[in-house]
Parts: sequence; C-alpha cells; structure tokens
Amino acid sequence: MKPQRFIIFIFLMGLVASAIVASNAIVRPVSAEPNRAPKGSHQVYLPLVINQVNPPVINSLTATPPSIIAGGSSTLAWNVAGATSYSISPSVGTVAGTSINVSPSTTTEYTLTATNSGGSTTAKVTVTVTSASPSAAFWLPYNTLDGSIISTYGTSVAVDSAGGIHVAYSIYTGTDNGAQPAYYAYCATNCNNIANWTRTRISDNIQDVRLALDPAGHPRLMLFTHYINDLREYRYAACNANCTNSANWAIAPLIAVNDSGARRSYFNNRYFAVDAQGHPAMVYSDQSSEHYGTFFAQCLANNCMDPANWADVMLAQAEWWKSTSLAFTPSGQPRVAFGNFVWSEARQAYVTNLWYIGCDTACYNQANWNKNIQLANSIGYGTVDAMVSLRIDSLGRPRMALYTSNYVSQPLQPYKLFYIWCNTSCFSSSSSDWGVTQIGSASNEGDGVDLTLDANNRPRMAYDLEGTGLGYAYCNTNCESNTGTWTRVKVEATSVIQAQYPSYPPRSCAIQTWFNGKRASLAFDAAGNPRIGYDAEHWWGGYDAYGNFCDIDVPVSRFTLFPQP
Repeated sequence: MKPQRFIIFIFLMGLVASAIVASNAIVRPVSAEPNRAPKGSHQVYLPLVINQVNPPVINSLTATPPSIIAGGSSTLAWNVAGATSYSISPSVGTVAGTSINVSPSTTTEYTLTATNSGGSTTAKVTVTVTSASPSAAFWLPYNTLDGSIISTYGTSVAVDSAGGIHVAYSIYTGTDNGAQPAYYAYCATNCNNIANWTRTRISDNIQDVRLALDPAGHPRLMLFTHYINDLREYRYAACNANCTNSANWAIAPLIAVNDSGARRSYFNNRYFAVDAQGHPAMVYSDQSSEHYGTFFAQCLANNCMDPANWADVMLAQAEWWKSTSLAFTPSGQPRVAFGNFVWSEARQAYVTNLWYIGCDTACYNQANWNKNIQLANSIGYGTVDAMVSLRIDSLGRPRMALYTSNYVSQPLQPYKLFYIWCNTSCFSSSSSDWGVTQIGSASNEGDGVDLTLDANNRPRMAYDLEGTGLGYAYCNTNCESNTGTWTRVKVEATSVIQAQYPSYPPRSCAIQTWFNGKRASLAFDAAGNPRIGYDAEHWWGGYDAYGNFCDIDVPVSRFTLFPQP
C-alpha cells in the first residue's frame, strides 16, 4: 500500500472509532467465530461506555416566612431538577412534592437532601423563632382617683395614621370614687411602655363603650349606660383635639332603650362604626313595647352632637339579634352580619342563624334594606351562642370570622373558628358565591374573635384560646380559598400571667386560676403590626373550708403589641 493511501486509511479508521465512541455503542470485532477474526481482517477494541447520571440540581430552597413567633409555622419550598427522592433534617424525614410546613420551637437550620442514582445534593435554610412573648404586654390602668384598684373589661382598640394608639374600656364592678366612667387611654409613641399612656375618664354610669376613629384620626365613642329609671341610654362622645383632657370631650344622649346589658356588652360588641366619610352609626335593639325591634341609626350631618341629626330605621321587629357586627364599604354603604335568635320548630328550641344584610342608598328607608342573605341556618343552639366579626375590604367585599356554637349546620362544625368571604354577587338569592374555610384551630378556640384586614386586605384574627391564652391567626396568600395557609400563634399564655401574678384564693376557696384572651379587639399600625386589647379574668371557684360556694370573677383589661410575624 502506498504511504499516502495508508495514512488516509489510518485517518478514516480514527474517524470511525470516534463516531462509535460518541454514540455510546459497544463495538465487537467482526468475526465468523466469537474468538477468532477472519484472516486479513482487523479488530478494534474500545472501552464499554454507559449513560452517566448527574446528581440533582437544587435551584432554590426557601422558608416563608423566614421568621416566626414560637407556635407559628413556616413553609419550606424547593425547586429541584433531577431528583427521585427528598428528605429534610432535622425532625422531618422523607418528603414529597415541593413544599412542607414546619413549626420549630427554636431557631432551626433545615437541610434538604435531594437524591437520584447519580448521587445527592444538599441545601440549607434557617427558620428563626422569636419568643412567644409579645414585645409588650401590660395591664391598662385600673387604679381609681384615690389609688385603689378596680375591675375593668371590654377593650376597644384603634390606631391612627401617625401610629397613635386609642383604647376604650369600662368598669366591670365597683366605682371610681363613686362614679362609673368609661375610660379612654391614649399613647402617641413608644407604646410598649405603660408610662407613655394617658387615661381619661369619660361620662358616668357606663357599662359598655365602643371606639372608632374618624378619617382624621379623632376618637369617637358610643357609650351604653347602666339602668337609668328602668331604661338604658346610648350616648355619643367625640373629641377633636387634646383628647387626654376630659374637658375637650363633647357628649350627647341619643336614645333610651329597654335592652339587656349582657347581650350588649358580649354578643353585640361590634355594633358601632364610623364610615370613611366620618359618619358615626350603630345597630341597637329596644324591647320597649312602643319601639320594639332592632334598628340602624346614623348621623349624616356635620354636627352629630345634636340628637336631632341622628335618624334610625327598623331592620327587624320580631327577632333578637346577637353578635351584631357593623361595617361600611369604602363609599359609605352599611353592611351588617348578625345571628338572629329565632324559634326552630324542627328542634323545638331557639337557634341562631347567620345573616348578612346591606343597604346601598337612602338607608333611612326600610325598603332599601332588601339586600340580605342567610349564610347558615344554624350557628348556635339554645342559650349557647356563636360570635361573628365582619370587615369590608378596600373593594367593598365582605369578610367574616365566625366562631360556632353547638348543633351547627353543615359545612360548619361545632366550636370551630372559620373564615368566610364573598367576592361577587354577595347579595344573590343563594349563598353559592360565598366561601368558607376552617382556619385549622382546635375545638373551643376562637370565642370572642375579632377580624381585621391589613392594608393589603389580608385577614388577621385575635381570639380566646379556650381561656388558656390570647390567640392570633393570619393568612398571607390564597386566603379566600381552601388552599390558604393560616398561621396560628399563642401570643400570651394564661400560664405566664398565672406565674407573674399568683394570688391565694379568698376564704380558702378550693380553686383559683386566670383565664386569658377574653373579648379581644385587634387593630394595626401603618406597618401592619398587631395591637390587641383583651381581658384576663381571675376566677375563684369550688368551696371553702366552711362549705360556702366560691364564685368570683374579676376581669382586668390588658393590652399587647408585637411585630407581625
């Protein structure tokens, strides 16, 4: 063979060998027999080549939120390519899908291990856990003018645009130097220090007080008195400047009614509101024979200190309303959620049904309150009652928190906390446009719930953890669906107060304990951080050494603030 042809032959053979290797093929010698090549042929021996699998690639591993309060939860989410299995340590183990919720009790670094036949890849993320104790929690002032102490209850909280905190509450039992005023407390800044708070005494003979702010941040109060000549009186109070001075408050008596004080202070404690235009309004009941029913009252004039500028309209005549919650759309249209206490022939007992009603224009005309829908035909049974809290978002859509009682109708369950919403056709002839989801609370957790929406219309709730503490629940994504993730936090445990403020039972009563988180009221500062007023109740029970029955209940109003988790 000529040298030039030999060189070309060798070059071509190299190209063939390279092509075979590139195709991952197994090349065997061309042979008539397995172990013997034909005479004059050439054998080419190449290495065995197989498919190579690379280890997985972890594109991301996140924790949302990255910081939680103890008792809360965070969602670990990952984006991984090429994995056949996953595990997370510590304390989690094998996982599937693309996310999982974790609830560490202390700050924890989580390691995700993604595995396939080619090996494993790891990534880490840290969930920071802060103390369950709030930034500040303290008793609202409960001393009288002469320095003695008094039992208080029923806080109502609001925060103005500058961050100033306004609180109103009442005397439960006893008097303050012979009087029973409502208390208005205010703090402008550094409100985690009780020394920065000022308390002002407003009016007298008050059983319950509700607070709201007008668009300028001025406090407005609705006062409900004890009996005066066999009737109770509603009084409207307003202040526009230097409100820590009682002389700057104006008070106007509105109407005297025959109504149950217990029903007003507990079941209807969201009956007062101020619309976005600054008009105060309330829903109230009167059992007087000449004025029997449930009414909506509002002042649309500039001078609401004149009772003549208030007008009302009957909403119902033959029903008892409980847990009434009043709110307004951004354009000032009233919306009311309530439980009506009616006789059920089927159960041969009184039941409480959940209703949502509204009016769009000329709301002093009863005919214009024809927008109504019954959301559930039983949220409570007998004398045990449910609680409802209504808010309207910035688009005019209703959102509710509901704590049920016993013997409820499906899809509700007894003694559970629910979130209810509607986005369109909320006054349609059926409730099909409404959604409901249980937020994951345990049984008997949610009484006294107060719902508030943050600046982004995201729901937050404060409520009673069955007397064991103050609860707080929030949702950030997909909240108006059954796939929303709710985080629940025990803000302050009753055991904390029990440890800090132990006391011995009077008269050697067998039982003494605290119950915390009662009658919560929730508001937010401009950054979305919670500010909550609530009651802690000190109970004595059982029998003393002489066989006398002990039944003493002493509530004291309390306040807490903490960063949004």
